[in-house]
Amino acid sequence: MAIFDIILSDLICPRCNICGEFEIEAFFPSGNCFTYQVGDSIINITRNKMPPKGIYEGYAECPTCEKDFHLLVYVENCKIDSIEINQNKKGYIE
Repeated sequence: MAIFDIILSDLICPRCNICGEFEIEAFFPSGNCFTYQVGDSIINITRNKMPPKGIYEGYAECPTCEKDFHLLVYVENCKIDSIEINQNKKGYIE
């Protein structure tokens, strides 16, 4: 079973084009169930080795239209560097 971290970020929903703060679920190897924002360092309190650089998958549901979408979370030097919509992966909710 995976433990997801939460990233809070202002985004534009790709499904309804409304801007707002989203809770993005992301899985990092550290798996701490913490809440982050872009620019935060990822805390690793587990024995899992977290690579200092990587691209991780994120998932969010829009509070306005209640539809979902996937994101790419970029990590550089163990910090959340940026987030972008994953245009290549469709949401589950029609």
